[in-house]
Amino acid sequence: MAYEVSDFEKEVFERSYAIPVLVDFWADWCGPCKVLGPMLERLAGQSDGRWTLGKVNTEEHVEVARKYNIQSIPNVKLFIDGVVVNEFVGALPEYQVQRWLETAIPSKHRRQIEQAEAFLVAGNPGPARVLLELTLSIPCCTFRCGDFRAWPNFPPQRGGCYGDHRTRGFAPVRLRHV
Repeated sequence: MAYEVSDFEKEVFERSYAIPVLVDFWADWCGPCKVLGPMLERLAGQSDGRWTLGKVNTEEHVEVARKYNIQSIPNVKLFIDGVVVNEFVGALPEYQVQRWLETAIPSKHRRQIEQAEAFLVAGNPGPARVLLELTLSIPCCTFRCGDFRAWPNFPPQRGGCYGDHRTRGFAPVRLRHV
């Protein structure tokens, strides 16, 4: 599969509104890039469509590298909704990259959770509760605790996934009485 980016605006920026895009900034002369690049390609192939990979050669895309302040390579940035939300620099061991991906890549349920939070902010707890209960009814193996990492005391005591996920005790204060 070809991961090389030719049109950054379209293949990274615009695409990141539909799916998280992991961008590997690299160059031919960079030894660590030659180690990290194939590893990222392999992990992208195993991602089950949760994220996609784009590779940007900093020698060919100097303006893009300058825009994103690439001073050392390899440099990996995660784009979601057109914004860099996480990054790392250097060739990490595969287990560290996998751990980083587990925490950095949001759940596919992120949009439902954001929508529920918008209902709460607008003062509509009923639709928020329904949406969150539907989201929490998803089988444990597809639910990611990272969705709720900033919400104390969530999920509610009934329903939801408690398995090995660290969701217990995470929810916004305003959800406690929903």
